[in-house]
Formats: sequence, C-alpha cells, structure tokens
Amino acid sequence: MNGERFMPPQPPFPGQPPQDQPGQPRPPQMAPPRIDAYYSSVAIVATSPREISVIFGRYVPTFGQAGEQGAVPVYERQILMTVEQVEDLVRTLNQAVQDFKMRRSEIEARRPTVVPS
Repeated sequence: MNGERFMPPQPPFPGQPPQDQPGQPRPPQMAPPRIDAYYSSVAIVATSPREISVIFGRYVPTFGQAGEQGAVPVYERQILMTVEQVEDLVRTLNQAVQDFKMRRSEIEARRPTVVPS
C-alpha cells in the first residue's frame, strides 16, 4: 500500500456523535441506557476566567441536641461549561420555561370551575 498504514474506522468516543458515512442513513440519537437523575433544591454559581461552574445540592434535615430541626445544604454535583455553552443553555432553559408556563396555563384554563354549594 505504498508505505501507508491501513487504519480501520474508529468508533466514536462516548458522548461523541457518530460520524456520517456517505450513502448511509444516520442512526437516531438516543440517550444512554441509564441516566442517573438528581433532584437539586439549591445551587451555587462560580466563575473562573474561562468557564462557569454550577454546583448543585439539596437540603438535608438536621437535628440539634435539644431536638430542634433544621436543614443544611449539601453540594454534591458540579458541571463546568464555557461561557458560550452557558449562553446556549440559558436560551434553551428560557424557552423551556416559557413553553411550560404556556402549557400549564392552557391546562388550567380547561379545568372546570368548582363552585362551592
């Protein structure tokens, strides 16, 4: 082969979209088989010169020695994004919130009104 090495096609790395093959239909993109969901009730946003970090957490109940109850935030998950990625995320989240509110108001408008007797 004229001194060239044959390199078989490499599969995409995890999280990387498959490369298009000429004449081949592109397979549908699917979510991983298992996604660990995480409910967050508190978050911190921190910045560096190159990225933005969002650290997610949840409130965990506490009990003092005198029996008083409280809650403390426990931060457990972090994502790091470039400014451009955050801007895209903000646009997407704003649109999702608008769509959610519109659907919710349409559902509430169709809900029958109950008049107490």
